[in-house]
Order: sequence, then structure tokens, then C-alpha cells
Amino acid sequence: MTKKSGGDINDYVRHEYPIIKREQNGYYYFYYDRMKRVSLGVRDEATAIKIYNIKKEEYLNHLKENILFISKKKGEYTLDEYKKLYLKLANQWKRPETIRIDELILNKLCGYEYPVPDSEVKVKVGSLIVDSVKRFSLIIASFHEKLLETCTHVSLNVYIRHLKSIFQYGVDHEYLTKNPYAKIKQSRVQWEPPRVLSDKEITKILNVQENKDKGFRPDPEFLLMIEAYLHTGCRCSELINLIRKEDVKPDHIVIRNTKTGRFRIVDLNEQAKKVFQRITKRGKRLFPRWRPQTVSHMFLEYARMAGINDVHLHDLRHTYASRCLEARMSLATVQVLMGHESINTTIKFYGHLSREHIKLEIEKLSYGYTQQTQQMKVVSNEDD
Repeated sequence: MTKKSGGDINDYVRHEYPIIKREQNGYYYFYYDRMKRVSLGVRDEATAIKIYNIKKEEYLNHLKENILFISKKKGEYTLDEYKKLYLKLANQWKRPETIRIDELILNKLCGYEYPVPDSEVKVKVGSLIVDSVKRFSLIIASFHEKLLETCTHVSLNVYIRHLKSIFQYGVDHEYLTKNPYAKIKQSRVQWEPPRVLSDKEITKILNVQENKDKGFRPDPEFLLMIEAYLHTGCRCSELINLIRKEDVKPDHIVIRNTKTGRFRIVDLNEQAKKVFQRITKRGKRLFPRWRPQTVSHMFLEYARMAGINDVHLHDLRHTYASRCLEARMSLATVQVLMGHESINTTIKFYGHLSREHIKLEIEKLSYGYTQQTQQMKVVSNEDD
């Protein structure tokens, strides 16, 4: 099939221009998107052309609405335009949680204004051409400086990783000529061991009291969710997205919406089974009232009300892994339960917690051989 030119189509179109073609059976077909076709249902040429013109207009409008029909040259997108293009395409292959963070970062970047050098005029980032490297370098510097005032280096590194991925997608698919974040290095962060909650701290959180002065009232269902975290080691999105009938079994749970894209099974002990039995059965999801975006903030509030200020929701996952190792499970077992793609990740975060277990296990090492030794007199230099 050949590509037709004309109208609002130019050499940079990434989709085949729709054409009409008569096949051997006598019927006319509407060809589109690289040899996909649909029958027009008629054999009369005049009627087929009328139907074709209608379908062609609908098809081109559909592409424009979804920003898949691109008539611009490579690198001629503003940030606002590229943001819309990227988010439309990313929905087809990225996890919803990743897209949410991408959108948040792009909104921040597109909404940021910076002063033009030697001028009091402020320019909105979204109005600039992405390929303008010189101007974009100034934006990057200003954007990062602004972020450093309000977020940690760990959070800043998250921004940088996402921005690199977002713009590299444009380069790989020939929407952009360069990735302006390709050479931006992440901040050096001092690694610290994961925070693990003690039994005393867990008890305080689960027994937090109502505070009328601060308008705080503990929610029994949310407290059950915290217990479920402690007994499964799930990530936030994994636990929230559990489907009651499909994923929650009497003695285990099946986690499908994972970070690595691979499902895993987490077995439940007797204590964990009792926790899941106490969860109210309503709605399709196990916890239908909650969304990942709000659970983390709510947990911080519960922890503060319990008098604990240095803990986060993800620390419940660290606590689960720590207790598994304290129960003398192997690092390989913990890797499977935590859903780590590589055991190196398990060792990096929890290897130091398995030291006592290793000391106990090394005592099991023994050999069956014997050796006869002779008493040897050690001669010192003084004897000479």
C-alpha cells in the first residue's frame, strides 16, 4: 500500500493515510493504520467513495483527538503539547500509579514560571519549545533549586528518574530530538537501614484514642488495613487493589498488581487469617473505601496521634520483612514474599538484619573427617 499525500498530511505523519481499495470479491475496503482494513459493504464505486470520505474524516478526527495523528516535525512540541501526547500514549503500557506520578511531575514543570535573564518578564515553561536546549537548561536549574527548598534529595531523585524516562520516550519514538534531562545526575543520598516498628509502637498505633480537640476519630477498618500490611508485607497499591473473590483465599492472597508486573502469592499464618476474617465483606475490592494516594497521609496522622513522628506507611513493609528474618526465614524466602525481582534487592535492604540468623546457621556447618596431629615444639628466636 502506498501513502497518499495532500491536505493536512505531510512527510512526518506516523500513520498510514487511509485509502479505499476494491478487492477480488468485488467489495470496497477502507484501509488504515498500516494495512488494517474494514469492509465498506458495497460494490458500487460511487457509494463506496461517499462512505470512504465519511470514514476518513472520522478516522482522522479520532487520531487528532487522541493526539496520535501528529503532523509536526520532530522536536517542534511545546511542553504542554508533549505532556498531553505522552500521557495519552503511556496509558497503554504504564502502571496507573506510575502515570499518576508522571502527570504530577509534568504538571509541576509545565506550570512553573521563571524570569528571563536581564528582564522582569516571567515566561511559562509550557510555552517553550522542548528542543530549545539553552533555555531549557535554565529551567532545569531553576526547577531543581525550587524543589530542593521543599523536598528531600530522595524525592528529588524520583523527579529526575521520571523526567528522564518521560523525555527519553519522546526521543525513542522520534517526537523529540534530545532528552534535556539525559545528563542530569541524581543527588547522592546516604543510605540508611529501613525503619522497623517495635511491638510497642505497633500497639500504640493500633490502640490510638479519639481526640475531639483535633477532630480525630480512629477508623476500625483502617486499623484492620494496617494489620493486613503487617501480616503480608504488601506495597500500598498491592493491598488496596486486592479483589475479594479473586485474590483473597482462605490461606493465602494473590497479588496481581505488582511493581514488577509479575503476580505473587503470600501465604497467611493463623494470626493473619484471623485479621482477614475480621474485614467487612462489602464491595468488589477488599478495601473499597480507600485509594493509595490517601492511605499514606492517613497513616502519618494515626502515627502522630500515637506519638510517633519518624515512621511512614512503607515502614510496615520493612517491619514485615524484618520479622520474617527474625523468624529465621532465609533471604531467598523473604525475596519471594516481598516480590523482589532480584535477591540483591533483598540483601541490600535486609541483609544486615539476618546476621543473627547467619550466626546460628553457621553453627550447623560440620565435616566428618578426622586428622591426627603431632605435637610440634615452637622454637623462638630467643632459643637460638
